[in-house]
Amino acid sequence: MADRTLAEWEKEWEVIPGGFRADRSHLRKDVGLYCAVQNRRIVFIGRATEWKNGGLAKRIADFSRQSGSARDHHGGERIHDNLDGLELRVLITGAGKEAAEIAKLLCPPMIALHRPAWNVRRRRSGKLKLVASGSPAVAAPTAARAKAA
Repeated sequence: MADRTLAEWEKEWEVIPGGFRADRSHLRKDVGLYCAVQNRRIVFIGRATEWKNGGLAKRIADFSRQSGSARDHHGGERIHDNLDGLELRVLITGAGKEAAEIAKLLCPPMIALHRPAWNVRRRRSGKLKLVASGSPAVAAPTAARAKAA
């Protein structure tokens, strides 16, 4: 993943003062990952890959909008319901298509690493299942795989 290991990317998380309600205009052209932190635990990890359409700023703003665009999944509902009690962190992979691809590759291993409680999806049965539960397809990349990406 852009010549970095998962451990190296892990060190790149930045806290956004003011959380999900803060001004994020400086993130309009950036793409990458974002996470919600509650009581010092990462509870959700998501990605913003629309570099031509507002980047991280737009994706994060979706959670506080009146429309339900970001709340059609369990994590989005939880973030919206807890906006004022969450810390927001971002991990910027860059700007443009290549940075968006890196974010797409980086998200599953980060979820597998942190196992955030809100990264679940509803099954047809109504039960919840952890997304990216650490299966081989989302295992943390080895140094060789990271270099190849």
